[in-house]
Amino acid sequence: MAEDIGTSSHTIKHWLEILERLFVIFKVSPYSKNISAAIKKESKYYFYDVGQVANGEAARLENAVACALLADISFQEDTAGKKGALHFIRNKQKQEVDFLVVINRLPKLLVEVKQSDNSFCPNVLRFSQLLKSKGLLAYQVVRHLERRKEKSGVKLLSVTQFLRELGD
Repeated sequence: MAEDIGTSSHTIKHWLEILERLFVIFKVSPYSKNISAAIKKESKYYFYDVGQVANGEAARLENAVACALLADISFQEDTAGKKGALHFIRNKQKQEVDFLVVINRLPKLLVEVKQSDNSFCPNVLRFSQLLKSKGLLAYQVVRHLERRKEKSGVKLLSVTQFLRELGD
């Protein structure tokens, strides 16, 4: 981003911090059991107001799911005293899943968001098997889907079904 705008990375980080403090954006950091390794990796940023997303429908959908997950984590923290965090997960081969919800330091919810792909994403299948923690739920969320599917413990469902079930 710094190169695109023609400014220093320090300035960009400062601007992002200001936007975070003003509750315009929130940061989603990479998941890693090694804290120092996670700090070195780049984070992703999402808007609290989905209407601010100008990158198309797929980006707005991913942003909306990020907001819903963040709200659910806050609800669990406030009502049940659970410590939660929202991450994304990526390996060295640059394979990635959009979101990983960690509750009390344990991976609990893996979510890949797709605009229209009705086939299972290999990354969500791979990471769900890799994480296999007790109680991990894995989803691929699609904007429009005619019927639910399940494969290797990963559920493929529409975004409306997912959001409806999120609080359960």
